[in-house]
Amino acid sequence: MREPGSGGLEVERALAAELTCDMARHSIKTKLADGREPITEEGMKMAVQSRVGTGTIRETMGQIFSSPRERTGQSSALRMFADQFKEVDFKGVDPEDIVRWLETGGLKKIETPFLNFQGGEGEYNKEFMAEFKAKNLLKWLYEKSEQVALDTAQHPDKATPLPIQAGNVASFVFGEVWGQYDRLWKGEAGKATGVDFATSHQTVLESFLIKVIERKDGSDAAAKFIASVGNEGFIENEGYKLVVAVYDKTDADAWTATITYRGKQYVLEPRDLVAIIAEGQALKDKLAEK
Repeated sequence: MREPGSGGLEVERALAAELTCDMARHSIKTKLADGREPITEEGMKMAVQSRVGTGTIRETMGQIFSSPRERTGQSSALRMFADQFKEVDFKGVDPEDIVRWLETGGLKKIETPFLNFQGGEGEYNKEFMAEFKAKNLLKWLYEKSEQVALDTAQHPDKATPLPIQAGNVASFVFGEVWGQYDRLWKGEAGKATGVDFATSHQTVLESFLIKVIERKDGSDAAAKFIASVGNEGFIENEGYKLVVAVYDKTDADAWTATITYRGKQYVLEPRDLVAIIAEGQALKDKLAEK
């Protein structure tokens, strides 16, 4: 990472510490008679296969992030320990039992509403579900969800049109940074800490990436991204990598958050995240006035 130096030259900023978070959509799920929606046996296998061989086998438990819906925590746990689970036969296994077993061993699971979604009420929900069934939800969220939410006076806590959804994920990233304050600002520089895992739902992580692309490359690039994922969003276990890098442990603003998706990197300064959060909050405020 470079920053302006004296005389117009660029100087390299020395990396002080960093953390990595694997962010993805949950694996294949099912709906049981009792209302539960865990990942399936095939979903467990796919979650593991999506990460086998992509990193060193973990020696510590670490932490996972999920929405309050159980399938996300289950996917995160299996992705985190993919190398250990690669030979496991999951037939007859309840994935929630795996999560509980790992938690007993020290795994820290953190549920956050920032990785969840809300389908709204009334006419908004009707459009939301119609576009979902038509496999056009991501495009609708980008092009129409904000106005439909305003027109139908949605409650700001019960609907997540795209600016709010993107702001939620940006808030999660900010929280991940400050939640790791001791590790990043007080820990040993360059100390290996493994990878955290965050799992969410279709269109949630994509909404944030859309706003990132729009901010960095413009609305045409954002529209091309939407078209590239077929207007639906990520398939199961698809996502991107987040790397937070701290450059000066005496300066709380000297850090970046880099998103890597399909080989392309988007480097965000704290002000970029603040802008995305502020856009979502502005829409929440408008809805609160309705």
